[in-house]
Amino acid sequence: QFISQMVGRRPYLGISIMEVWTRDGNRNEFIQSYLWKLMEEPSSVFYTELRNNQNMRSGGRYYLPESNRLLYFFLSDAGVAKENSAYKPVGDYVLMLLDELGQSPSSDPYNRDLGYFREHDEWKSPIYAAIRFFDIMVEEALHQNIEWHMWLYYMPPIVEKMVRNYHINDPFSDPNNEWPNRYSYLISEIFSSLRRWVTDANEVPKAQANVVLKRVDCQHENGNIPKSSLRALCESLFYALTAKELGDRQTRSLTDGVFELFFELRVTDGFQDYATVLLCCLREAGKHKSQHSTYILSLRATFSIEESEYRIKHVEEHVDELESFLNHL
Repeated sequence: QFISQMVGRRPYLGISIMEVWTRDGNRNEFIQSYLWKLMEEPSSVFYTELRNNQNMRSGGRYYLPESNRLLYFFLSDAGVAKENSAYKPVGDYVLMLLDELGQSPSSDPYNRDLGYFREHDEWKSPIYAAIRFFDIMVEEALHQNIEWHMWLYYMPPIVEKMVRNYHINDPFSDPNNEWPNRYSYLISEIFSSLRRWVTDANEVPKAQANVVLKRVDCQHENGNIPKSSLRALCESLFYALTAKELGDRQTRSLTDGVFELFFELRVTDGFQDYATVLLCCLREAGKHKSQHSTYILSLRATFSIEESEYRIKHVEEHVDELESFLNHL
């Protein structure tokens, strides 16, 4: 009750308390409850600060003004977010919300036509707010050389639950649109962030510890942010391509974005091995699940449709490499 009242009346008191509270289990419980309550209230400072924190520096990194006290406290030194597991209440709240929404697809607001969601409602959405919070947090961790994935692995289960809940049941929704409903838009935002966490690694020193590959495979390297992002990206793609309701246009668009990332990595100095990691992760995604054959067929279908354009835009040898890889899955 105290935290609920504090979030509504004096939200920044929580930061003052955290700053002077000696680290112990009770402090951690307080932080988790504090962030959860902020997530519950769309008018809270959590949402307001995210909306006010959209200015970016070069390399995908966001400005973090001290006036955004909550984000500045946790993310100006991303080690604070890591140490206090700031990602857990944010990610867990979204997973809980998606389970609740999944109980009644017909009344799920995210199955409505996109409409004016981007103009008026996205900053009231816990799902969108969580995506933006992870985006700022992972970018800061990447640039600050934090050797930890910051639990960006919340993204695949969030995608899994969104595609499970996904239905085109709004009479104003057009399945042929780029984003037929609000889920489709949010899914594309997650994929965009995951790709950017890989490509923005090119903006930091190549010898920086959290971008140096130890193995050119798809095994976990928890201290490597771009490799962790590739693993999460491919796992998310598996869920999207094996979903029953996602239309062909969106599945092709998501797959094309992953293929384009492969071509980009292949020609980026010092990052060619990450292209191989991407192929390894595409192979491993959903390997032991029953829908694996559906996933492979969908990958091949997108390549077949886009192949002629790939051969115009990219190095022929790299297109041949991707084609051979897909044929031998």
